[in-house]
Amino acid sequence: MSTLVVFSSRHGAAKYAAERIAGKLTGDFIIADLDRKKNISPEDFETIIVGGSVYAGRIRSSVSAFVKKHEQILLSRKTGLFIVCMSPPEKVQHYFNDFFGKPLSEQCSVKSIFGGKYDFQKMNFFEKLIIKKISGFNKTVSTIDEELISEFVKKLL
Repeated sequence: MSTLVVFSSRHGAAKYAAERIAGKLTGDFIIADLDRKKNISPEDFETIIVGGSVYAGRIRSSVSAFVKKHEQILLSRKTGLFIVCMSPPEKVQHYFNDFFGKPLSEQCSVKSIFGGKYDFQKMNFFEKLIIKKISGFNKTVSTIDEELISEFVKKLL
């Protein structure tokens, strides 16, 4: 089985999740950062996994552009969608429809919110200030759930 894992990450949480997913895959796969590799062609893959980090209530624009450009291919393949964010999953389930479109969100094989991470070492001064004010955190914290990543891959395969 050939699998494409594409992601976009501002501070590394989505990259971490994508790498954890790739580490659990069997068969041939390619993992690609949508911010570094612009001309990714999903046509040759049986399974496609798309994910990204949510920052200020929005998914990375490169994820949105990839989904929009390749929507018909994604709808015709076994597709997994993931999001990393610090908001509680029950409050942000609508993100899948908002970010990936309702048809893909409803038709995909599996979708999950893995949790998120505030990495203060990778944030600029203003990001740190905002995160501290809205969340109360003032140091790096992660809520990424490894078990959710494992379940995601099991459901997809």
